[in-house]
Amino acid sequence: STSRTNARVAPDGQGFSDSGTMNAVAALPAVLAAMARFEVVDAGGQDGHKDDRFRVGGGGRMSEAVVVKGGDGSGGSGGAPEDTAAALIIGDEILTGKTQDTNSNYLAKFLFARGVDLRRVEVIPDVMEEIGEAVTRMSNGFDYVFTSGGIGPTHDDLTYEAIARAFNLELHVDEEVVSEMRRISPGHEVNEARLRMATLPSGCEKLSTEGLWVPLVVVNRNVYVLPGVPVILERMLQAASDRFGSGVARARRIVYTRMHEGDLAKGLTAIAEEHPHVAIGSYPRTQRSDNFNVRVTIEGDDERQVDAIAAQVADAVRGVQDASAL
Repeated sequence: STSRTNARVAPDGQGFSDSGTMNAVAALPAVLAAMARFEVVDAGGQDGHKDDRFRVGGGGRMSEAVVVKGGDGSGGSGGAPEDTAAALIIGDEILTGKTQDTNSNYLAKFLFARGVDLRRVEVIPDVMEEIGEAVTRMSNGFDYVFTSGGIGPTHDDLTYEAIARAFNLELHVDEEVVSEMRRISPGHEVNEARLRMATLPSGCEKLSTEGLWVPLVVVNRNVYVLPGVPVILERMLQAASDRFGSGVARARRIVYTRMHEGDLAKGLTAIAEEHPHVAIGSYPRTQRSDNFNVRVTIEGDDERQVDAIAAQVADAVRGVQDASAL
Protein backbone atom coordinates (compact mmCIF):
# COMPACT_ATOMS: atom_id res chain seq x y z
CA SER A 1 0.00 0.00 0.00
CA THR A 2 1.14 3.57 -0.46
CA SER A 3 2.57 5.53 2.45
CA ARG A 4 3.79 9.03 3.00
CA THR A 5 6.27 10.82 5.23
CA ASN A 6 6.26 14.13 7.02
CA ALA A 7 9.49 15.18 5.32
CA ARG A 8 10.12 18.89 5.64
CA VAL A 9 13.69 20.12 5.24
CA ALA A 10 15.43 20.86 8.54
CA PRO A 11 15.78 24.63 9.04
CA ASP A 12 18.84 26.47 10.34
CA GLY A 13 21.11 23.46 9.71
CA GLN A 14 20.40 22.31 13.22
CA GLY A 15 20.86 18.59 12.76
CA PHE A 16 17.19 18.33 13.67
CA SER A 17 14.15 19.17 11.65
CA ASP A 18 11.40 21.53 12.75
CA SER A 19 8.79 19.15 11.40
CA GLY A 20 7.43 16.12 12.76
CA THR A 21 7.38 13.54 15.39
CA MET A 22 7.60 9.80 15.11
CA ASN A 23 6.44 7.75 18.04
CA ALA A 24 7.49 4.23 18.97
CA VAL A 25 6.61 2.28 22.04
CA ALA A 26 8.53 -0.06 24.33
CA ALA A 27 6.96 -3.47 24.81
CA LEU A 28 4.67 -3.79 27.80
CA PRO A 29 4.01 -6.84 29.97
CA ALA A 30 0.32 -6.49 29.17
CA VAL A 31 0.81 -7.65 25.60
CA LEU A 32 -2.09 -10.09 25.71
CA ALA A 33 -4.50 -7.44 26.90
CA ALA A 34 -3.24 -5.09 24.21
CA MET A 35 -3.68 -7.66 21.48
CA ALA A 36 -7.17 -8.48 22.73
CA ARG A 37 -8.21 -4.88 22.12
CA PHE A 38 -7.15 -4.98 18.48
CA GLU A 39 -9.99 -4.89 15.98
CA VAL A 40 -9.44 -6.18 12.47
CA VAL A 41 -10.53 -3.68 9.84
CA ASP A 42 -11.53 -5.40 6.61
CA ALA A 43 -13.46 -4.94 3.41
CA GLY A 44 -15.98 -7.67 3.87
CA GLY A 45 -15.14 -11.08 2.48
CA GLN A 46 -17.00 -14.36 2.35
CA ASP A 47 -16.89 -17.82 3.90
CA GLY A 48 -15.07 -16.74 7.03
CA HIS A 49 -12.34 -14.85 5.18
CA LYS A 50 -11.48 -11.19 5.23
CA ASP A 51 -9.98 -9.47 2.21
CA ASP A 52 -7.98 -6.29 2.72
CA ARG A 53 -7.86 -4.29 -0.49
CA PHE A 54 -5.79 -1.21 -1.09
CA ARG A 55 -4.67 0.89 -4.03
CA VAL A 56 -1.07 1.06 -5.19
CA GLY A 57 -0.09 3.90 -7.51
CA GLY A 58 2.88 3.98 -9.86
CA GLY A 59 3.70 5.25 -13.31
CA GLY A 60 0.23 6.69 -13.74
CA ARG A 61 -1.38 3.31 -13.06
CA MET A 62 -3.30 2.01 -10.10
CA SER A 63 -3.27 -1.63 -9.01
CA GLU A 64 -5.37 -3.39 -6.41
CA ALA A 65 -3.76 -5.76 -3.94
CA VAL A 66 -5.62 -8.41 -1.97
CA VAL A 67 -4.41 -9.95 1.28
CA VAL A 68 -6.08 -13.29 1.93
CA LYS A 69 -6.72 -13.71 5.65
CA GLY A 70 -7.26 -16.91 7.52
CA GLY A 71 -10.69 -17.84 8.78
CA ASP A 72 -9.61 -16.90 12.30
CA GLY A 73 -9.51 -13.24 11.28
CA SER A 74 -5.79 -13.15 12.05
CA GLY A 75 -5.18 -10.62 9.33
CA GLY A 76 -2.03 -9.93 7.40
CA SER A 77 0.06 -10.96 10.39
CA GLY A 78 -1.14 -14.56 10.30
CA GLY A 79 0.31 -15.79 13.56
CA ALA A 80 1.39 -12.43 14.89
CA PRO A 81 4.63 -11.98 16.80
CA GLU A 82 4.39 -11.18 20.48
CA ASP A 83 4.78 -7.43 20.02
CA THR A 84 2.35 -5.25 18.07
CA ALA A 85 2.71 -1.65 16.90
CA ALA A 86 0.74 1.27 15.49
CA ALA A 87 1.93 4.41 13.72
CA LEU A 88 0.32 7.84 13.84
CA ILE A 89 1.38 10.17 11.02
CA ILE A 90 0.58 13.77 11.95
CA GLY A 91 0.50 16.69 9.54
CA ASP A 92 -1.79 18.74 7.34
CA GLU A 93 0.89 18.59 4.63
CA ILE A 94 0.47 14.82 4.41
CA LEU A 95 -3.31 14.99 4.07
CA THR A 96 -3.17 17.73 1.43
CA GLY A 97 -0.53 15.98 -0.65
CA LYS A 98 2.17 18.63 -0.23
CA THR A 99 4.51 16.11 1.39
CA GLN A 100 4.84 12.41 0.64
CA ASP A 101 5.16 10.13 3.65
CA THR A 102 7.99 7.60 3.51
CA ASN A 103 8.34 7.20 7.28
CA SER A 104 5.54 4.67 7.60
CA ASN A 105 7.11 2.52 4.87
CA TYR A 106 10.51 2.68 6.56
CA LEU A 107 8.91 1.93 9.91
CA ALA A 108 7.09 -1.11 8.53
CA LYS A 109 10.35 -2.56 7.19
CA PHE A 110 12.26 -1.67 10.36
CA LEU A 111 9.67 -3.34 12.60
CA PHE A 112 9.38 -6.43 10.39
CA ALA A 113 13.14 -6.91 10.73
CA ARG A 114 12.80 -6.59 14.52
CA GLY A 115 10.00 -9.18 14.70
CA VAL A 116 7.32 -6.60 15.54
CA ASP A 117 3.89 -6.72 13.90
CA LEU A 118 2.82 -3.27 12.64
CA ARG A 119 -0.97 -3.52 12.79
CA ARG A 120 -2.17 -0.01 11.98
CA VAL A 121 -1.13 3.29 10.36
CA GLU A 122 -3.29 6.40 10.74
CA VAL A 123 -2.82 9.87 9.23
CA ILE A 124 -4.37 12.83 11.04
CA PRO A 125 -4.18 16.64 10.82
CA ASP A 126 -2.37 19.05 13.16
CA VAL A 127 -5.29 19.20 15.59
CA MET A 128 -4.63 18.97 19.33
CA GLU A 129 -7.71 16.94 20.22
CA GLU A 130 -7.26 14.43 17.39
CA ILE A 131 -3.62 13.84 18.30
CA GLY A 132 -4.52 13.26 21.95
CA GLU A 133 -7.39 10.91 21.20
CA ALA A 134 -5.40 8.81 18.76
CA VAL A 135 -2.30 8.55 20.96
CA THR A 136 -4.19 7.41 24.06
CA ARG A 137 -6.25 4.90 22.08
CA MET A 138 -3.18 3.45 20.41
CA SER A 139 -1.17 3.40 23.64
CA ASN A 140 -3.91 1.30 25.23
CA GLY A 141 -4.18 -1.05 22.27
CA PHE A 142 -0.63 -1.76 21.11
CA ASP A 143 2.78 -2.52 22.54
CA TYR A 144 4.51 0.20 20.51
CA VAL A 145 3.07 3.49 19.23
CA PHE A 146 4.93 5.68 16.73
CA THR A 147 3.90 9.24 15.94
CA SER A 148 5.42 11.31 13.14
CA GLY A 149 5.11 15.07 12.85
CA GLY A 150 4.63 18.17 14.93
CA ILE A 151 7.63 18.67 17.26
CA GLY A 152 9.27 21.60 15.49
CA PRO A 153 9.40 25.33 16.38
CA THR A 154 6.35 26.65 14.53
CA HIS A 155 2.74 27.28 15.52
CA ASP A 156 1.46 24.07 13.92
CA ASP A 157 3.88 21.81 15.83
CA LEU A 158 1.55 20.58 18.57
CA THR A 159 2.55 17.00 19.30
CA TYR A 160 4.42 17.43 22.60
CA GLU A 161 1.61 19.55 24.02
CA ALA A 162 -1.13 17.24 22.73
CA ILE A 163 0.56 14.17 24.21
CA ALA A 164 1.16 15.93 27.54
CA ARG A 165 -2.52 16.86 27.74
CA ALA A 166 -3.59 13.34 26.77
CA PHE A 167 -1.68 11.80 29.68
CA ASN A 168 -2.32 14.68 32.16
CA LEU A 169 1.32 15.78 32.20
CA GLU A 170 2.83 19.23 32.58
CA LEU A 171 5.17 20.72 29.99
CA HIS A 172 8.58 22.07 30.97
CA VAL A 173 11.70 23.42 29.26
CA ASP A 174 14.28 20.66 29.61
CA GLU A 175 17.61 22.28 30.46
CA GLU A 176 19.58 19.19 29.43
CA VAL A 177 18.13 19.44 25.94
CA VAL A 178 18.84 23.17 25.84
CA SER A 179 22.45 22.48 26.86
CA GLU A 180 22.82 19.92 24.09
CA MET A 181 21.25 22.35 21.63
CA ARG A 182 23.90 24.96 22.53
CA ARG A 183 26.72 22.41 22.31
CA ILE A 184 25.78 20.80 18.98
CA SER A 185 24.44 23.96 17.26
CA PRO A 186 26.55 26.76 18.77
CA GLY A 187 25.92 29.08 15.84
CA HIS A 188 22.18 29.29 16.39
CA GLU A 189 20.37 31.52 18.83
CA VAL A 190 18.37 29.69 21.47
CA ASN A 191 15.28 31.80 20.92
CA GLU A 192 11.67 31.24 21.93
CA ALA A 193 10.90 29.23 18.80
CA ARG A 194 13.77 26.81 19.36
CA LEU A 195 12.86 26.46 23.02
CA ARG A 196 9.54 24.99 21.86
CA MET A 197 11.54 21.99 20.66
CA ALA A 198 13.03 21.56 24.15
CA THR A 199 9.66 21.86 25.92
CA LEU A 200 8.81 18.28 26.85
CA PRO A 201 6.13 16.41 28.84
CA SER A 202 7.15 16.06 32.49
CA GLY A 203 8.46 12.68 33.56
CA CYS A 204 9.21 11.54 30.02
CA GLU A 205 12.15 9.29 29.27
CA LYS A 206 14.80 10.74 26.96
CA LEU A 207 16.98 8.63 24.68
CA SER A 208 19.96 10.28 22.99
CA THR A 209 21.26 9.79 19.47
CA GLU A 210 24.89 10.63 18.74
CA GLY A 211 25.23 13.93 16.90
CA LEU A 212 21.65 15.08 17.59
CA TRP A 213 20.51 17.35 20.38
CA VAL A 214 16.86 16.39 20.13
CA PRO A 215 16.09 13.32 22.26
CA LEU A 216 13.87 10.42 21.45
CA VAL A 217 11.08 11.12 23.94
CA VAL A 218 9.18 8.23 25.52
CA VAL A 219 5.82 8.90 27.20
CA ASN A 220 3.53 6.48 29.04
CA ARG A 221 6.17 3.75 28.65
CA ASN A 222 5.19 2.85 25.10
CA VAL A 223 4.87 6.08 23.11
CA TYR A 224 8.10 7.13 21.37
CA VAL A 225 8.12 10.63 19.90
CA LEU A 226 10.41 10.99 16.89
CA PRO A 227 11.03 13.75 14.33
CA GLY A 228 9.25 13.46 11.00
CA VAL A 229 12.22 14.21 8.72
CA PRO A 230 13.15 10.76 7.37
CA VAL A 231 16.93 10.89 7.75
CA ILE A 232 16.65 12.02 11.39
CA LEU A 233 13.87 9.58 12.19
CA GLU A 234 15.85 6.68 10.75
CA ARG A 235 18.97 7.56 12.76
CA MET A 236 16.98 7.72 15.99
CA LEU A 237 15.19 4.42 15.37
CA GLN A 238 18.45 2.67 14.58
CA ALA A 239 20.09 4.08 17.72
CA ALA A 240 17.24 2.73 19.86
CA SER A 241 16.60 -0.45 17.87
CA ASP A 242 17.38 -2.83 20.75
CA ARG A 243 14.29 -1.57 22.57
CA PHE A 244 11.94 -2.85 19.89
CA GLY A 245 10.91 -6.48 19.53
CA SER A 246 13.13 -9.55 19.56
CA GLY A 247 15.45 -8.45 16.80
CA VAL A 248 14.59 -11.62 14.87
CA ALA A 249 12.81 -10.99 11.58
CA ARG A 250 9.81 -13.09 10.61
CA ALA A 251 10.38 -15.52 7.77
CA ARG A 252 9.19 -14.39 4.34
CA ARG A 253 9.14 -16.18 0.99
CA ILE A 254 7.91 -14.87 -2.36
CA VAL A 255 6.43 -16.94 -5.17
CA TYR A 256 6.13 -15.41 -8.66
CA THR A 257 3.58 -16.63 -11.21
CA ARG A 258 2.23 -15.73 -14.63
CA MET A 259 -1.26 -16.75 -13.55
CA HIS A 260 -3.78 -13.98 -12.90
CA GLU A 261 -5.39 -13.39 -9.51
CA GLY A 262 -8.83 -14.40 -10.75
CA ASP A 263 -7.42 -17.79 -11.73
CA LEU A 264 -5.31 -18.49 -8.66
CA ALA A 265 -7.63 -17.10 -5.97
CA LYS A 266 -9.49 -20.36 -5.28
CA GLY A 267 -6.37 -22.43 -4.71
CA LEU A 268 -4.69 -19.71 -2.68
CA THR A 269 -7.74 -19.32 -0.46
CA ALA A 270 -7.74 -23.05 0.24
CA ILE A 271 -4.11 -22.88 1.37
CA ALA A 272 -4.86 -19.84 3.56
CA GLU A 273 -7.70 -21.80 5.21
CA GLU A 274 -5.37 -24.72 5.83
CA HIS A 275 -2.72 -22.49 7.43
CA PRO A 276 -4.52 -19.67 9.29
CA HIS A 277 -1.44 -18.68 11.29
CA VAL A 278 0.68 -17.85 8.26
CA ALA A 279 0.08 -14.66 6.27
CA ILE A 280 -0.41 -15.20 2.55
CA GLY A 281 -0.68 -12.08 0.38
CA SER A 282 -1.36 -11.78 -3.36
CA TYR A 283 -0.11 -8.72 -5.27
CA PRO A 284 -0.50 -7.99 -9.01
CA ARG A 285 2.50 -6.58 -10.84
CA THR A 286 2.86 -2.79 -10.89
CA GLN A 287 5.46 -2.42 -13.65
CA ARG A 288 5.11 -3.40 -17.30
CA SER A 289 8.68 -4.66 -17.23
CA ASP A 290 7.82 -7.33 -14.63
CA ASN A 291 8.00 -10.83 -16.11
CA PHE A 292 5.29 -12.10 -13.76
CA ASN A 293 1.63 -11.24 -13.28
CA VAL A 294 1.31 -11.88 -9.54
CA ARG A 295 3.69 -12.27 -6.62
CA VAL A 296 2.51 -14.19 -3.59
CA THR A 297 4.15 -13.60 -0.21
CA ILE A 298 4.19 -16.12 2.62
CA GLU A 299 5.15 -14.85 6.09
CA GLY A 300 5.33 -16.48 9.50
CA ASP A 301 7.41 -17.09 12.60
CA ASP A 302 8.41 -20.70 11.79
CA GLU A 303 10.87 -20.67 8.89
CA ARG A 304 10.49 -24.37 8.09
CA GLN A 305 6.72 -24.03 8.02
CA VAL A 306 6.97 -20.98 5.76
CA ASP A 307 9.28 -22.88 3.38
CA ALA A 308 6.85 -25.80 3.22
CA ILE A 309 3.85 -23.57 2.54
CA ALA A 310 5.79 -21.61 -0.07
CA ALA A 311 6.41 -24.89 -1.93
CA GLN A 312 2.71 -25.69 -1.65
CA VAL A 313 1.80 -22.26 -3.03
CA ALA A 314 4.28 -22.60 -5.89
CA ASP A 315 2.62 -25.86 -6.93
CA ALA A 316 -0.88 -24.37 -6.68
CA VAL A 317 -0.12 -21.27 -8.77
CA ARG A 318 2.46 -22.82 -11.11
CA GLY A 319 5.00 -20.38 -9.73
CA VAL A 320 8.67 -20.12 -8.78
CA GLN A 321 10.60 -18.36 -6.03
CA ASP A 322 13.15 -17.01 -8.55
CA ALA A 323 11.37 -14.58 -10.88
CA SER A 324 14.13 -14.91 -13.48
CA ALA A 325 13.21 -18.59 -13.86
CA LEU A 326 9.79 -17.79 -15.31
